[in-house]
Amino acid sequence: MFVYSTKQFKTLLDLESQSESPFSTLLDIGAGDGSVTERMSSLFKKVYATELSPTMQWRLSTYGYTVLDTDHWGNMKFDVITCLNVLDRCEKPLTLLKQIHNYLNPENGRLIISLVLPFKPYFEYNNHHHPNESLQIEGDLPEEQINSLLLNIFQPIGFHLKKLTRLPYLCEGDIERSYYFLFDYLFVLEMS
Repeated sequence: MFVYSTKQFKTLLDLESQSESPFSTLLDIGAGDGSVTERMSSLFKKVYATELSPTMQWRLSTYGYTVLDTDHWGNMKFDVITCLNVLDRCEKPLTLLKQIHNYLNPENGRLIISLVLPFKPYFEYNNHHHPNESLQIEGDLPEEQINSLLLNIFQPIGFHLKKLTRLPYLCEGDIERSYYFLFDYLFVLEMS
């Protein structure tokens, strides 16, 4: 999976002109095989990750990342939390956003969320493949859905938008295609 380079990540966090990051901890939610985590890890003293797949949990731990339970993150506060292409693939996206709000450093914390729009949730780990919670995102066009996300979901939970961009997203394919090319919308959020 490729979402962004280290240089692009630094730009999202306003670190392009700084030699040292003011952020010390990263939590990468749904880190997968750790390839994106690796592009971010050099900017932090400590890197944490969550992942549902036991195989990927093992792989992440071999890279030196601390793998946390997907629901319980201890009593820490994280400077940066990334949730890349997870909200449309998790069982309880609203609960996850509220949990992130509780664990993000309120002073200088940043949340980076990426989503493919239009929003089409799919949860892999149950028989009907529908999440138990749904995000009420209005509109058909990406612009309408972005506005709905900001006004109806992010702001009521306690986040405000710092940056928004669109980037190409390359991800692993299936039996029909070796990879997929999609567009990701990246939201850099701070606590209100």
